Amino acid sequence: MTASSQGTLLTVYRVYYISGLSDKPHLIRNVKMHVFSEGFFLSGKLFAPLWIPYTSIYDFKLSAGIGSPWTHASRSGAFLEKLIEIEFCDQNQQKVFLTLEMVVSIFSGLPNYRACKKLLEIVTLSGAFDKFIPTAVASSSPNIMDQIERLAELHKSDALTDMEFQSKKEELLKRL
Repeated sequence: MTASSQGTLLTVYRVYYISGLSDKPHLIRNVKMHVFSEGFFLSGKLFAPLWIPYTSIYDFKLSAGIGSPWTHASRSGAFLEKLIEIEFCDQNQQKVFLTLEMVVSIFSGLPNYRACKKLLEIVTLSGAFDKFIPTAVASSSPNIMDQIERLAELHKSDALTDMEFQSKKEELLKRL
């Protein structure tokens, strides 16, 4: 990842990693979320660097909820949007549902809520949503994988030759 592939640094937030990455099954505090014009970069002392380009994102949204038990003074924070949810395709072409919690203030959910709204505004104004994977492509991907599995079954039963199977499989993979 080069500086030019990240684009311009727009802002940096402190977040808690809640869930989503198989190699990180537990809450990790003190993670920095760098918001660039071309994607998100997450890093921290206990969090290995993670680059998420906008072109690999299916969905980005805010949601309400308590998140980490370390960051709220009362249950009233449960009704504020302070969780950041990012659905993206990782390097292995697997879908990942990443959940982070905004942690501007540990004493009140309100500053976290405002910071999340500001984050959404920054992402929107940067044109990031236009770079996301289109919903039609995201929803068709599993259908293509199903078709490849069916082709494999036909190939296994000798209904398709090796050449026919490879040709059709390549054609379907190009649509992903």
